[in-house]
Amino acid sequence: MIELNDLADQQPYEKLQLLEIGKEKSGKSWCAATAPKPILIFDFDLRAKALSGRNGVYAVTLRDPAPHMQPTAFNEMLSVITQLEQGADLRALGFTKAPPGLKPVTIVTDSITTMARSASRYALYTNTDIRRRLSFGSWSVDFAKNFDAWNAEMTTIESVILRLLALPTHLIATLHEEEEKSEDSTPDKKKFTGQIGPFPARYSLLFKYFNDVWHFDNAPSMSNPSSTVYESRAQCRPDYRCPWAVTTLDLDQFEKPNIEQMLSKHFTRNPKSSRPQLAQATAVQEVGGAVSNITYK
Repeated sequence: MIELNDLADQQPYEKLQLLEIGKEKSGKSWCAATAPKPILIFDFDLRAKALSGRNGVYAVTLRDPAPHMQPTAFNEMLSVITQLEQGADLRALGFTKAPPGLKPVTIVTDSITTMARSASRYALYTNTDIRRRLSFGSWSVDFAKNFDAWNAEMTTIESVILRLLALPTHLIATLHEEEEKSEDSTPDKKKFTGQIGPFPARYSLLFKYFNDVWHFDNAPSMSNPSSTVYESRAQCRPDYRCPWAVTTLDLDQFEKPNIEQMLSKHFTRNPKSSRPQLAQATAVQEVGGAVSNITYK
C-alpha cells in the first residue's frame, strides 16, 4: 500500500507516535491518559484501574488463561484491531455506555513488554519446533528453544505496531527499562555502562517507528528541586544516560508528564502552529473510502 503525504502543511502533533520508556510506577500510564481523547488502552499490565475516574479513557484488559491452557490474549487484541480497521466505534467494541459513533482518537499499548510475552506464549504453544516445555503435573511452562522463537516474537510485535500506526489515531506505547550491561559483563560479575535502554534490549529495534521517545523516572519536584518528595517526570531530550530520548515538539529536556500541557507549551513557543483552542482531536471521518487526517480544534 502506498501513502502519499504533502508534509509542508503538516505538524508533528497532528499524529503523535510516542514511545514511553521507564520503570514500573514511573508515570508512563498516567501520562498516556493525558493524550487527546477518547483514549483506548490495550491493558496487558492489568493496571487499568489505576486510571479510574478519568473521563474519555477506555481500557481493554487482556490476560492469558492458566499456563496449561492455550494463550488467547494476543489474538483477542488482534481481533479488536481488526474491528478498528473496519471502522468500529467504541460501542461496537463492547463499551455500551459510550456515545453512539464515538471512535478512539488515541490508542495506547500498555505495555509492549507484556504484550510481547503474550505473543511469545502463543507462538511457543502452537509451534513445537521452537519451544522447550517443562511439565509440573497438569501444569506446563514453555521456553524459547532457539533464535526462531525470538524472531517470531519480534516479527509479530513489529506487525502489530505497523497495523496500529496505519490507523487514523495517535499511538502511544509503553516499554519497561533496564540498565545497559557492558560488553565484559558476566552473570557473576555484572558491569554496566551507565546508560538505560529498553527491556529487553532487542526492543530498541522498535525505536524507528516512533517520532517521540521519552524516558520516565521519579525525581525531586521540578518546581522545588530541594524537595524530598519525588514526582514523575518525562525526559524528552537526550543526555548520556538516555541518548535515545527525542521529541519532535518544542519542549525542554525534562517536562511534567502531561501531554495536554506539553502540547500547550509547544503551541505557545510556536504561535504559527497554535490553534485557538487546544485539547481535543476531532473524531476521524471516512471520506470516499479514505480516512481523513486528525485535526485539532
